[in-house]
Amino acid sequence: MYGIIPLNKAALYRQLDQIPVADKGTNIITGLSGFRGDYNYQLDKLINICFKYRLSTRTASLRRLQQVNAYYSWLLDMEAFNYDYFNLNGYTIMVRMSIIRLCRNPRS
Repeated sequence: MYGIIPLNKAALYRQLDQIPVADKGTNIITGLSGFRGDYNYQLDKLINICFKYRLSTRTASLRRLQQVNAYYSWLLDMEAFNYDYFNLNGYTIMVRMSIIRLCRNPRS
């Protein structure tokens, strides 16, 4: 992440291609809102790498993963997402959880 190990885009896209769309990840329930949602930690880490290196989210590998659930559909294409179906409360909690995890481990 600090430029010590160069990004291997081919390996990154291979890992993204191996994530099955049917794998919804872990079902979480937040204590604050009672929101239930599917959260795929491995997919989130790989998407974060894409964002860090400013890789396009319009590749076939990432477009395929928009089918996992509405959260990933929104995350990977915020401009084309249909906000009529957006559950703001639930996604706000998921984003907060990601920020808290990043603050605890700034090197990730």
